Amino acid sequence: MHRSSELAQTSDTKTVSIDERKKYDAMLLYACKQIVTRIKHLSNRPNQAVRMLAGVLFSLITIVNLDLLPHVLACCEDAVKQTSPQMRKEFVAMLYALVYRCFDYTRKDILLRWYLRIAHDTNANMTEQ
Repeated sequence: MHRSSELAQTSDTKTVSIDERKKYDAMLLYACKQIVTRIKHLSNRPNQAVRMLAGVLFSLITIVNLDLLPHVLACCEDAVKQTSPQMRKEFVAMLYALVYRCFDYTRKDILLRWYLRIAHDTNANMTEQ
């Protein structure tokens, strides 16, 4: 009898952990969107604050859960698109460094395909201007 009550407590604990993870995932996505908004507002005058915010946002691509990765990549893409051409070049270089240093090969495959598309789009936009 004692053993079954331990299992019930264990399963309840796992359920709480899953619910907490969903809350943390939602908070993380909210924070990403807020960083993108702040980058957009500050992008008309590129400065160190924009670079630091982008660095924080971009560093998340190497550590977030794979379930959240597409959402964080979309936020990163929005941040890159909403800046000046000069800042885009810097952001693409920052992203290259992060993708290059990623040793998680499951993640790296996803990141590399995404990065190549972003780099191509950035170069295509710069040649049009």
